[in-house]
Amino acid sequence: MRFEPSTYWGRDDHRVSAGISISGGVESRLQPAVKIEKIFPGGAASASKTLKAGVELVSVDGESLEGVTHLQAVDAIRRAFSNKAKDPMVFVVKVPRTPSE
Repeated sequence: MRFEPSTYWGRDDHRVSAGISISGGVESRLQPAVKIEKIFPGGAASASKTLKAGVELVSVDGESLEGVTHLQAVDAIRRAFSNKAKDPMVFVVKVPRTPSE
């Protein structure tokens, strides 16, 4: 796995949400890592080429999402999306290595 920053411009006025659904959290025995479950068309994250379903989220705007509960991850993403003073919004994700790497 490699870490990759994924930046997207998600805080403009016409976007109501980040446009992602997440799963996991430390309370989950099956999936303690926070992962993107779904990207919603028209949501802010749909503009990113890196953010995809199944990708593990490491941090959002510098706030770690490792070792957090599902609710803590949701709150961190909401806070980051609401922070209009810091643009662009930055997710760091774990991306599986391709065979050529």
